[in-house]
Amino acid sequence: MSKMNIKSRRDNELINRGLDNEKNGKPADAICCFLNAIEKEPDQADWVYRRLGELLINEERIAEAREVFIELTNKFPNRAVGLAGQAKIAHTEKSWDFCTKFWAECFKKFPSQRQPYWFIGYAEAFMHLGQFEDAIEVYESCIDLFPKTVQAYVGAARLYQSLKLYPKALEYWNVCFDKFPSKKIPLWRKHRLRIYFELGMFKKAQADVIIALKEAGQEAYAQFLLDKMKNPQLPALNFKHILIVTYGRSGSTLLQGILNAIPGVIVRGENGNIFYDFYKLYQKIATVQGEYKSAILPHQSWFGIGLFNLEDFLGNLKEAARAVLVGAEVGLNKNQCLGFKEIRYDEVGEDFDSYLDFLSELFPETAFIFNTRNLQDVVRSGWWKAKARKQVLKKLGKLEGQMSLYSEKRSNCFHITYSDVLLKGQKLKELHEFLGARFDQTTIDLLLNIPHSYVEEQR
Repeated sequence: MSKMNIKSRRDNELINRGLDNEKNGKPADAICCFLNAIEKEPDQADWVYRRLGELLINEERIAEAREVFIELTNKFPNRAVGLAGQAKIAHTEKSWDFCTKFWAECFKKFPSQRQPYWFIGYAEAFMHLGQFEDAIEVYESCIDLFPKTVQAYVGAARLYQSLKLYPKALEYWNVCFDKFPSKKIPLWRKHRLRIYFELGMFKKAQADVIIALKEAGQEAYAQFLLDKMKNPQLPALNFKHILIVTYGRSGSTLLQGILNAIPGVIVRGENGNIFYDFYKLYQKIATVQGEYKSAILPHQSWFGIGLFNLEDFLGNLKEAARAVLVGAEVGLNKNQCLGFKEIRYDEVGEDFDSYLDFLSELFPETAFIFNTRNLQDVVRSGWWKAKARKQVLKKLGKLEGQMSLYSEKRSNCFHITYSDVLLKGQKLKELHEFLGARFDQTTIDLLLNIPHSYVEEQR
């Protein structure tokens, strides 16, 4: 830094006050100080103009920022800060053509003044223009010249991932984790997990999640999951399938976690009520077949529908349903108890009984776990807050009534509330007895200390 710059920092009271205001989160006051300092003494150092311009950009005072950076370009023709500032303004305005133009001028006129953020801004502008090869070239140039610039590795990884070049994206994400361990954030792991799934590297994905749990201070839970994966047990249970029937914000994800702790049990999460589509498809075919059963000749408009074998079709649906639950774990033992939880049963209306009967066909020897919660607490949650309170209470009250009536007729149903789960008492023990599973208080205590809910990272 020149002597003039040092003098400007130390001797200008207005500038020092502006720096203090900026540090203390008072950008408007900082801007006033810098403006007054420049008005009082226009011959300020370039960094003063740059700081003022960046503050104006952050405060969305774009026209004023542009004037500052143009003046900076004119006052300091041998410095790149003015052009770089105009590139930042173009980026803020999403004027990507102008953005690339300014960055290109910076690189051409001031190659010795190159900074890592030039490369990042230039590459991002190319990405927005769809010039992906140019963006990659800029990121890789940045890595060559400034190998400690984490944003370049992250940018390259995300770009390759967006282009579905997963092996190359994974290579860059791995470098990010290995080279910059102190800077890693959950979003990195989210992106790498997506790549693992795209590449079918499910074991790697599981291992990555275990590491994340340990890093988050959940060593006991991580070890519990590891033990279950390494030593799968298949004790004899009372059912081959377990379905959690509920509605949004009932505490069902916590119940799902507890059931998954039972040896030999895998209860998947929500699937968007996909099996209701299976039900409607089956019902539609059964209906039209019943109406046109005699359509067996080529000249008839419903030719062939009468020859359709509903029993075989149901068998195909069973295989498809199992495939949905098994997923990539194709090697699961056939004696594994499978299931899922779903919160959209309020959408099936009057089909509730016949739909659950169909699910019993789709998933033989199934246990229905009806999970409810105090409805006043439910309607206050984020899931329902955008909807009319009375309407939600009426809809969910009707669903709970349907659950109760269905349970009265059958022995394969069990009702448990969110409070029952939190209390860890007799009702939770009875649920385990109903399923034929051992109740493990230590495991329950462990699981209740783990957050069970929807988070954006799952997307």
